[in-house]
Amino acid sequence: MILKRGTENLSNEKMAELIFIEKEMTRLKSKLDALAGEEVRLQKESSIQTIKKEIFIYGKMYKNVRVDIGGAHFICPYTKTNAKLANFKEEIIVESLRAQSSPEYDIYVPNE
Repeated sequence: MILKRGTENLSNEKMAELIFIEKEMTRLKSKLDALAGEEVRLQKESSIQTIKKEIFIYGKMYKNVRVDIGGAHFICPYTKTNAKLANFKEEIIVESLRAQSSPEYDIYVPNE
């Protein structure tokens, strides 16, 4: 910006540098936009993979049952009924199948 203010007093070298900097800024902005688009695409892909890695339990899952989902494992610490197990960021999360407004709703994130 300082270079732009005094463009009439700039040498040819500085004008060339100003043009180079403007082109480089434009290139980097377009690269940043492309990376942002790629990030959104990867997040969508990741969430789709997470959704696919779920197990629904209708009935009972007994204590000490081991569940493996996509390389992550979970050992049930106590008997659970009607639960959903999902692999999220290489960790198994257990969520109740009851409505979230229900007083019996529960979500369990193990901390190994």
